[in-house]
Order: sequence, then C-alpha cells, then structure tokens
Amino acid sequence: MEELRTKSQLISPKEVAELLGRSDRWVYEHWEELGGTKAFGGLRFFREIIYERIQTARSEAEAMVLRIQEERDSVSGKGLRDSKRSSRGGSRNLVKGKERNDPFGVFGGS
Repeated sequence: MEELRTKSQLISPKEVAELLGRSDRWVYEHWEELGGTKAFGGLRFFREIIYERIQTARSEAEAMVLRIQEERDSVSGKGLRDSKRSSRGGSRNLVKGKERNDPFGVFGGS
C-alpha cells in the first residue's frame, strides 16, 4: 500500500527542478511537457511520471551515444588509413617520394 501512495505522490515544481537539475523557472515554462497538473491551488507533478520521463531521456541519450560511436567507428575504418601495411602491421606512407615505415599507424594515409 505504501508503494502505491509513493508512486502516485504529487510533488512541487521545486522538487521537479531538483530532480531534473533545472531551474524552477524552466519547470514552470515546461510544465505541460512534464505532465504537470494544476491541482490543490497550484502546479503539481506526479512523481512517477517525472521518473518515467527521466528514464526515457536516459534511454534516448544512451541510444544516441551508441549511434554516434557506431558512425564514428564505421568512418574511422574507411579510407582514413593507407591500405598498404608493413609486415609488422603498421601503415606505410610516402614522404618526399620515399616510403616511411609507420608501425604504430601514427602517420595514417590521407
């Protein structure tokens, strides 16, 4: 029974601001997006809805980071290094008409 009461607990804009790390003003400006309701003579929010919004935002941020990492990895594997490799695994580059051994891939081809 206590769990049900805690989940449906109404909280103030100040508490929402603290949970989200935002200003009170920001919360008042975005109260509808945050699922706020005008009740009991003021603006209130359901704690459960705020926690759901936080979880959704985290999930979306994590998915975006993974997409960016995948894109970066796919780009870094294509055309950024010289296709010629030395027998030790490093890349070889031409410097003033000569090939330079680059065992650590520091001078990746362009």
